[in-house]
Amino acid sequence: MDARYIGGGLLIAAALVLSACGSDQTGSSPGGTANGPVATRDVPGVGTVLVDTAGKTLYFTDSDQSGAIKCVADCTQLWQPAKAPDNVLGTNLGMVARPDDGTNQLTYQGHPIYTFSLDSQDKPVSGNNATDSFGGVNFTWHAVIVSASDAPAPTSDGGYGGGGGY
Repeated sequence: MDARYIGGGLLIAAALVLSACGSDQTGSSPGGTANGPVATRDVPGVGTVLVDTAGKTLYFTDSDQSGAIKCVADCTQLWQPAKAPDNVLGTNLGMVARPDDGTNQLTYQGHPIYTFSLDSQDKPVSGNNATDSFGGVNFTWHAVIVSASDAPAPTSDGGYGGGGGY
């Protein structure tokens, strides 16, 4: 499955999510504000990604199959679970109880989503396609991209593409 397209029509789905969340903003500023739990942000060379209300890129991992959360303990020091609000609105947003502390984690199309602690203002998607291992579980991380960019992504030495060894 192409990580940029978690199911079909994500641009439409993202618009529905944002409208269902009551957001009238796209969150395209670095602060990424929105009235709901997610917004979008345009990232040059990558496309339009989902972000939390603080403007941090949201990620999913291939290892969290069927909502079963594998990123626990040390993993959450680097990959912070996106906290679900009390009531999640929208077709593609949901929540799942975390196995380690019982809190509700936000999901997008059934995938638990996270922010990456090493993202920064100048590298807002540095965790995209990153690989790492925690507790014997191998992870590959993907930014939730709702609309891919036509421009090529910078190489791993320049920023957005590579990742690995986190």
